Amino acid sequence: PAAGHPQQAGAASTAGSTREAIADFASNLPGYGPSDVYYPPWFLGDWTANSELVAVETPQGEALAGKAAIKARETIGTPAAVERYPQRFIEYRDKIIADRAYNMRGLYRSGGATNFEYVDWEPSNPNITKLFFKRDGISVRAEMRVTRRASGGPDGRNDLFNASEFYQEAVTDVGDANLLQPGGLTSDRPARSPRVTPVRCLTKYRLVDGPQIQALQRVEAFPELASEAGARDFGEVITSSSLGNPERPVAIYRYRAILVPVPGKGTNKTAASL
Repeated sequence: PAAGHPQQAGAASTAGSTREAIADFASNLPGYGPSDVYYPPWFLGDWTANSELVAVETPQGEALAGKAAIKARETIGTPAAVERYPQRFIEYRDKIIADRAYNMRGLYRSGGATNFEYVDWEPSNPNITKLFFKRDGISVRAEMRVTRRASGGPDGRNDLFNASEFYQEAVTDVGDANLLQPGGLTSDRPARSPRVTPVRCLTKYRLVDGPQIQALQRVEAFPELASEAGARDFGEVITSSSLGNPERPVAIYRYRAILVPVPGKGTNKTAASL
């Protein structure tokens, strides 16, 4: 069910417990990593993110990167490259995780998207986030499926934290790929259902006085796959792709951001208090 939609509590609880058990088991398997990104205590609460796109790279040429990447690069240094949106980190099963549904809603609404519908995400199944929006009066689904992740900070530094996730972004019934840039949809040609793009997102955080959180983020979009059936684990070499070298990104987006706490929303601890 989508975030904010009614559901039967008993069935949801059973399904959630099953998914949690599977996630806990998978997190102990080599190569899978933890079942979610578990953030330090100082993330807990609501924040306002002020983010700026500072660079767009096209390692395999502009043709493969597509018009969306080129258009984004043209905004660098202008107000269009700056976004302001809410972010929330919550406590779940005694750990701090990102509220991905809340964060996704905030990000897309801040961009002025009038065709946004809702986000479907459950903390018991954090690897799958579904975004629904309208295109020519028809609902379109973009599904982000995390296949691998890693996170942590250097020893002795409780003010630093890094998180990396590999995911595949599958878009169904979309005709123009430019809507969801950046994040994997980098080609401007008509889409075939579904289109799947491997993406890697690496974010480096630093807690500073305020408290505030500084962030540097790198989003790498790789050559898209022909279909969801051909989508394999990102860590494997995808030899079937004809859209460039599958081991190199076609577009890289670099951001810098500052997260400012929302007064009265959460703990927002300082490094000195940890």
